[in-house]
Amino acid sequence: MNTRRVALAVGVAAVALGVTLVVAPGFAGAFSTNRTAVFALGGLAALLAIRALSTRRAASREAASLPEVESRVTFDRPGTDYIDRIREAASSRLNRDARELRAELRETAVRVLTTYDGYTQDGAESALDAGTWTDDPYAAAFFARTTPPRPLRLQLRDVFRGTAAFDHRATRAVAELAAIAEEA
Repeated sequence: MNTRRVALAVGVAAVALGVTLVVAPGFAGAFSTNRTAVFALGGLAALLAIRALSTRRAASREAASLPEVESRVTFDRPGTDYIDRIREAASSRLNRDARELRAELRETAVRVLTTYDGYTQDGAESALDAGTWTDDPYAAAFFARTTPPRPLRLQLRDVFRGTAAFDHRATRAVAELAAIAEEA
């Protein structure tokens, strides 16, 4: 049996007995009270009071302590690893880095085009070579190795900013591939 129910039943019986003895004091003579019973009842009441106070004090300590705040998990934006690698390859003096990155991006582009844009393996490679996989001439030029016509103003801006054509084209290609994957 549940201890709360037992305690409730004993409490209700004690209150009922107390109300009965207050309303009809004549019933008090039916109970023999000696000193030992009075001290035992007083001691039990004191123990219950101490227990109730300690329980309340423990509950107030738990309520006062705040729970640990969860730290917010942050994730890199998709493609940021490519963007960092593109910047490194563009600033590197080794053409090997750029070739490796171009080959890896080409494999990724073939996977994206076959998975999300309905190309076959050969069709995706042909589209990349011809530059027909996108409307963006700079993204298409990255894989087709063609030079899209650019106004002199944009060429001068890139020279003064220090932006390499590789960096610009690769970044546009990654953005275009991400857009294709998101549309699907």
